[in-house]
Amino acid sequence: MINLNTHLATVQHQKLFLSVKMFYLFLLHCSTSGCHSGSNPGGNLNLDDAQAFAQLSQPGKGYINLTKPEFSILYTQMNSVSQPMPPTGNWKNVKSN
Repeated sequence: MINLNTHLATVQHQKLFLSVKMFYLFLLHCSTSGCHSGSNPGGNLNLDDAQAFAQLSQPGKGYINLTKPEFSILYTQMNSVSQPMPPTGNWKNVKSN
């Protein structure tokens, strides 16, 4: 039998880990000068920490697809072989320290 409290704690931990990893990814590789930051961000998408969530969750933009995440623009760009984002390397290898 599954312990619901343990399961919920595990899910919350996974969400927190992903949130922290995405924060570092955006901070170190996306919201840098000349990329997705400032008054003229690349792709018209500002990923500065104060604006990232609002930018990515815009209705109708398709950046995040909660029903089918594999069809999200964010997911497909970050996993693209020909034009990956960030262009400096695989997002899965981002270090948080």
